[in-house]
Amino acid sequence: MGFNVSKADRVLVEALNAVGRVGAAHLLAGFDAQGQPLLHAGRKWTSKGRVAKFYETPWGEVLLDRHLCQHSGGGATLCPLEARARIVGGSATPHLARSLGH
Repeated sequence: MGFNVSKADRVLVEALNAVGRVGAAHLLAGFDAQGQPLLHAGRKWTSKGRVAKFYETPWGEVLLDRHLCQHSGGGATLCPLEARARIVGGSATPHLARSLGH
């Protein structure tokens, strides 16, 4: 006999995941720069503006508009949110990465 998840259980899990996504988005946004220039690797980096990106959390994907920065010489960009939040593999939160690693 297989395990049958009731509709009420599915509704509860989705509600909990929705709350988790809102909380994760709020916490991740706190790691972003506020558009001010920053120093990194001995260079001044300025925001090119906000760019949307999906991040993977234990509660599902969240879409955030975050600053991308670039130094005056052009080339590579830097995302302060990803560096400060220690995003793994370009899109996973550390909590999700640890969970998958177990």
